[in-house]
Amino acid sequence: MTAIRRSCLSLVALVPMLAVTAWAQDPAAKPRSLYERLGGYDVIAKIVDDFGPKLSKDPAIAPLVAGLSMDHRMRNRQLVVDLLCEAAGGPCFYIGRTMLSSHQGLGITEDQFKQAGALMVETLDKFKIGEPERSELLGIIGKLRPDIVEKKKDPAPAGTAGAAKYWFA
Repeated sequence: MTAIRRSCLSLVALVPMLAVTAWAQDPAAKPRSLYERLGGYDVIAKIVDDFGPKLSKDPAIAPLVAGLSMDHRMRNRQLVVDLLCEAAGGPCFYIGRTMLSSHQGLGITEDQFKQAGALMVETLDKFKIGEPERSELLGIIGKLRPDIVEKKKDPAPAGTAGAAKYWFA
């Protein structure tokens, strides 16, 4: 093989490697996910580990989680980690129930949801999560609001007082 031919083959082999290296280094070519920008799984888990106990200690929210066994709390913690991890573009897969079915009947109010949001902001401050990551994460959580906050029921229309209280009536 001639020296010129070897040089050409080497160049042909080198060009794709240079292109891949340039693509990997060009931030515009592959934007980083929120998951990556937050710091990955470990940071998300630390955020949840700090946030969860705050909910349990808050007088407005604590009644919602009172009486849960340690196993139930640990499962909820893992589900929240997986939910945030997946929603942020990470490799996790959330296997829990829908937000609507898992919060249905708890009677979570708008004020309780806002208080939980304030507690999450405290946690994000603690871990020095800056913008735009903070806004993106809070936006993800905010989109869950309609399925978490229980809608106020309209008062019974006139003439229905004393109506049957059972579905089969």
